[in-house]
Amino acid sequence: MAVSLFLNNSSPESQQVRLSDVTYAEGMYLIDGREITGEIIDYYENDKLRLRYGVLSGRLHGEALTFNDQGQVTNKRTYIFNKLFGEFVDFDDEGKEQAKFKVDLNAYKKGEVVLNLEIRKGKKLKSKGSGIIYFISEDGKSFNYSEDVSIFDQTKYYINDEEGKLIYKNY
Repeated sequence: MAVSLFLNNSSPESQQVRLSDVTYAEGMYLIDGREITGEIIDYYENDKLRLRYGVLSGRLHGEALTFNDQGQVTNKRTYIFNKLFGEFVDFDDEGKEQAKFKVDLNAYKKGEVVLNLEIRKGKKLKSKGSGIIYFISEDGKSFNYSEDVSIFDQTKYYINDEEGKLIYKNY
């Protein structure tokens, strides 16, 4: 059975809400104390879209996109009920893939497993194997996995290999 990752905004249950109106509490995205179903969006001062995240029953679900102030996609990822899972791609200002990988299941409270990591070196993506992704909050505190981190703290991250050596960072 296929699951629609984005809900039809014309549905009475679906809504599109601004990031500034959203609160995040105990893993849930809320507006006026109610769980959000639809999309969380935000704009730059020049009215270009900054981000668009799918949300289902208060949890990130479906495709999530971030954009630069010129309207180009800078990051694409997928969530299933607040957990990163599946394709994750970072793009440079020219729209070229900078890093590309698949996020697998949780590594038992040790972060999320990254598979098939490819990082741009020159003109081509080079394979870097697998690792664990960690997010960094504004105060520099590292988090282990996406389901415990709000979208406010998912812009900066790094990936370590199985031995703990840094293999990629986005910050």
